[in-house]
Amino acid sequence: MSARSLRARNAIRAAEVLAQAAPAVAARCRDALPGEVVVAEVAADLRFAGVRSLPRHALHASLARSSPGAWVVTFARHTSLEEIERRCFNLGRTAYRRWKLSARLDRRSATS
Repeated sequence: MSARSLRARNAIRAAEVLAQAAPAVAARCRDALPGEVVVAEVAADLRFAGVRSLPRHALHASLARSSPGAWVVTFARHTSLEEIERRCFNLGRTAYRRWKLSARLDRRSATS
């Protein structure tokens, strides 16, 4: 399996991990203060790495410190559980499409 296929397959799993943590993410969204953004992270080893809220102006610096290979998703305050679950589904669906395309490209390059 190519690196691109592996990354896409892992993104599918990361979306599943994030969906399982959706209630915790929604709770943090409910508690976020005005001017804050909620950041949920799935580590490169595909475990839920946590959820935190931080001032919007600190977002860039915080994301720069995220661990390499992690999946990081941001949410606005008051984002509902249903919206978080919908976004996780969409992330997983997009990753699945990438995985299918990568697998097709891998097969094509193997026969060339």
